[in-house]
Amino acid sequence: MNVRNALRAAAAVSCGLGLIFGSGDLARVIKANPDYAWDPATVALWVVKGIPLSVAMGFALTAPLTILWLLSRRGDESLDRARRVAAGAWIFAHAFLVLLWQGYKSLEAEISLKRILAKTAFLAIAGFLAWAASRPLAGLSAGVLRMFRGRALVATVMIIALAWGGAWWASNRFPANVNKAPGRNIVIILVDTLRADALGCYGYERPTSPHIDRLASQGVRFENVVASSSWTIPTVASLFTGVHPVVHQVTNYESVLSDKFITMAEAFQAAGYRTAARISNIFVNASHGYLQGFDDAHIVQNLFKQLFFSELLAQARITRHYDFAPGNELSDAAIHWLRLHRSEPFFLYLHYYDPHFPYDPPEPYAMRWVDPAMAKRYPYHAFVGKSLWNIVSEYKLGLRRKPEEIAYNRAVYDGEIRYVDGQIGRVLNYLEATGLDKNTILVFTADHGEQFFEHGERLHSKSLYNEEIHVPLILRVPGYPPRVLKRRVRALDLYATLVEMADLPRRWKDKDEAIRIKRQTMGPSLVSFMRGGDLPAMYQDQAFSSLDIDHVKKEAFFEGPWKLIENISRGDSLPRPPRELYGIVDDPHERHDLTSSEALILDQLVRKRSAEIRAMAHRSIGPAPRKVLSPNQERKLKALGYIND
Repeated sequence: MNVRNALRAAAAVSCGLGLIFGSGDLARVIKANPDYAWDPATVALWVVKGIPLSVAMGFALTAPLTILWLLSRRGDESLDRARRVAAGAWIFAHAFLVLLWQGYKSLEAEISLKRILAKTAFLAIAGFLAWAASRPLAGLSAGVLRMFRGRALVATVMIIALAWGGAWWASNRFPANVNKAPGRNIVIILVDTLRADALGCYGYERPTSPHIDRLASQGVRFENVVASSSWTIPTVASLFTGVHPVVHQVTNYESVLSDKFITMAEAFQAAGYRTAARISNIFVNASHGYLQGFDDAHIVQNLFKQLFFSELLAQARITRHYDFAPGNELSDAAIHWLRLHRSEPFFLYLHYYDPHFPYDPPEPYAMRWVDPAMAKRYPYHAFVGKSLWNIVSEYKLGLRRKPEEIAYNRAVYDGEIRYVDGQIGRVLNYLEATGLDKNTILVFTADHGEQFFEHGERLHSKSLYNEEIHVPLILRVPGYPPRVLKRRVRALDLYATLVEMADLPRRWKDKDEAIRIKRQTMGPSLVSFMRGGDLPAMYQDQAFSSLDIDHVKKEAFFEGPWKLIENISRGDSLPRPPRELYGIVDDPHERHDLTSSEALILDQLVRKRSAEIRAMAHRSIGPAPRKVLSPNQERKLKALGYIND
């Protein structure tokens, strides 16, 4: 067998093995993600991206050995040449695979002339290395070109055209008329891990949020909002049910939201709304009970990062490996859904995962506010030495505590916010361009904040200090004048507020359900407060937040200018006193513990907190159902810093 025929045979065998390998790899990824939803556009994307990547992977793994085996059969005198050809094919195949993967990965970020030129230069270098390794590679190129002549080339073009055409058709086949049905639409935009003081409209000095700031200037902005907890699992359950974690008991990784609660989506569904969710936090899913009441819920994941080659690069620390979809993919999914369903009353929940750890926004946001000296020391990418990925990963483990290292991570976190702000701006612009904003109540909020060693810890789910539980809340409501409300409110009161604002009781056919919802929600509606009235008397300027995760159990009770923190089970890594008391008007950053100097205030707050706990416990339905985590879910939780190895 001559070199040319060996190369042809190797290419055919390797591509066939690539298809087999890719099919098995894809089946593995699908099985590991039962909550992932497939639509025509997603399937088309897999056809265009997944198949070439799988074939390239199979080719890179098998082509060199196949070539070596085929050529070596000619006799011992050809073995040396066979080795040279195989080595050249190995370099060429792996350079092609890396290029292909990098090209697909770059689709997640914004495309610029700089990126195109950089990839073109990389292609030229890779081609030169492949050529220099072995001249017979020219035979491989000729063989590959001949393989794609005639019918094969036409078939390839047709497959790609049909795939992208199907995606375009699925995105544009629905009418463009604006919703004229009675009742206002609802769009809730929740950004994961967003502390309120990281936004310009809440006083931050960096311009992290121009689109969110514009939204705040058009709506009602709540200055002082307390989240129900300091991590996603309990806070989203409270947002969806209007009750505190003490009541719904969804407090840990295995907790499942009980179907005994009427979720916000179910309330709007019962009123005739089409309910949908596009979520990039993979744990806010159906198996944990969060998607009750949604007609159409889609966990937007980056499944390409779970493919074997992506995981291989991540294990080698060449790339970052996290499954969540970046903000641009969620905005794409949101706009696609709005285009399809804007002619009917809808309730749409959007959950952006950025800026949750890992702090890894695309360029140019990643290094925008990083100190130049630190950016030079730890660049965005590094072939030699440490990069952004290294310092962020070590920060997660608590190994990066120097002021300049903390500042580096905070700057990249701010870059994440600036990136997701732009993606939210795309959704806002679409609503305005189509006129949907004139009949849509738009809510912007977060589930919890993030700590940067203000109290000795990093990330979240560690404490109940303000940097973790003070969240933004903005409502833009047609007919409501813009204003800023400074009184303390609770994030869980959004449920009752939207029910009244959308006039749902009048639209419910089942009056018993209306009574159940009224009894279920703990907080009153904030509608009168938003219209210029006062808060309901039952508020008493109080709020409650709790944390019950692993061996850490804490509670925070607010009343007036005071905040009490009860460290009930102190399994966290830092020593804490049993109780902490702060005057948060004079000491908003909670630096001065007043338990010794304000004993009378402390005693009053302890008694009121106990009474509040008893009242909530009386309403509890008991322990939440449990779900055993799969090995894949445990791996993801470890990668995100929730579970230690």
